[in-house]
Amino acid sequence: MKTTKTLAWVVALSAAASGFLSCTQPPAACQVGLAGSGYGFATKFTVTTAPQGCPTGFTPQLGDIIGMEAYHPQGAGPDGSTTYNPDITTMAMQADTLGNEVRVYGSAGADPSSGLGKPDQAYAFGTFVNANPDANNQCPVGPIAPAVQKLQAVAASSLPADSVEYAWSNVSVYVTAADQGTQFAGDLTITDNACVVTYHAVGLWPGVSCTGFNGMPNADLCNPCAEPSLKRPVGSGISPDAQTTCVQLFSETDPYKSTYVYQSCALDSDCAGVSTSFVSACIGAMAASGSTPAVPGSCTFCQDNFDCGPASSCISPPGGSGDQQRGGFCYNRAPYFCVLAGTADPPVLNPSPPTCESSGGGGSSP
Repeated sequence: MKTTKTLAWVVALSAAASGFLSCTQPPAACQVGLAGSGYGFATKFTVTTAPQGCPTGFTPQLGDIIGMEAYHPQGAGPDGSTTYNPDITTMAMQADTLGNEVRVYGSAGADPSSGLGKPDQAYAFGTFVNANPDANNQCPVGPIAPAVQKLQAVAASSLPADSVEYAWSNVSVYVTAADQGTQFAGDLTITDNACVVTYHAVGLWPGVSCTGFNGMPNADLCNPCAEPSLKRPVGSGISPDAQTTCVQLFSETDPYKSTYVYQSCALDSDCAGVSTSFVSACIGAMAASGSTPAVPGSCTFCQDNFDCGPASSCISPPGGSGDQQRGGFCYNRAPYFCVLAGTADPPVLNPSPPTCESSGGGGSSP
């Protein structure tokens, strides 16, 4: 006990002494949570302008995963060497739905209008107004060039021609030394052929699924702290500062391969709360594809690698609630994600952020 008290005193004294020697911490640079990490922003949408010119039965999107990257433009140094301008930061934004559509069309043989030497890009592109956050820890982005795709029809795959534009405006990223570009807000107008909808978007990085193995939302999966007793050896990777909730962004019946699709369960209790619509749709889709339907009420349906294909074999046909499908394809995404709680723009902060304890290999991820 004496040793503990002495060490505590030494630590306190050292901290006090360092206060006299410390310098002012430089401000964090304007930046974003990087898609290169394997995670985008889990982004919820709120319709702000009613859909115009949309087909009968059209359902606005609930949200999307928005991938972002930040760059310093390349330049030349005084000696002619290649260098980068740290005072200017550009950023790119790409919606997962648009990226998936480009992939599907490209796999079917369509020549995308984006890419090297092409007139369009699947990502939007802008520049932060300042190198550092303003007094409110916000990094506004200047005018943003839209993401545009003109996709050719592929008759052999029953893919119609599609012209899509994602136009962003009023984008601002919340940046502090503790939360370096993990929250953003902005306005997004999506034009899909003649269908135009404007949303207000609020995003949280990293985009973490809170879809439980029973297919239902589980807000505990948003916990930044490890919970070994619940077989969660690492936390969600979300900042403890963020106040989160678990909401639906994608179709409830859109399978997510082996990380979400139902597998054999050891105990009947593991099936508690299974979505009835998922069970029915999944069993029907397996039967239609020639697979042996599982016994209703068991968790042995939809084994690994039950993939989505054309609309005829999709578990969830286009147009259903929460669907984000174009060209007759679905994109193998979990339905529920951790997002910022409430309706306010960032920062959305937890008034009582948890303190995560180390548990020998625990902590948070990524």
